[in-house]
Amino acid sequence: MGIVRLGSNGEVEVLEPGLPEKQTEAHETLIETARALDHAAAARDYAEAMVAAQTRKAETEIRP
Repeated sequence: MGIVRLGSNGEVEVLEPGLPEKQTEAHETLIETARALDHAAAARDYAEAMVAAQTRKAETEIRP
């Protein structure tokens, strides 16, 4: 079995090559994981931006 990881620049790094089919499978799994993390981060950032916008709106509505 091979070992791969997601590098700091988003590249897939092969730490220990395995059988070609296992290496491909690991690469695909890592890409799917990175994609899921990206979606989670985007959802978090969007939620934070919405809360900040609502807070600014509430602050302007309260002031006379």
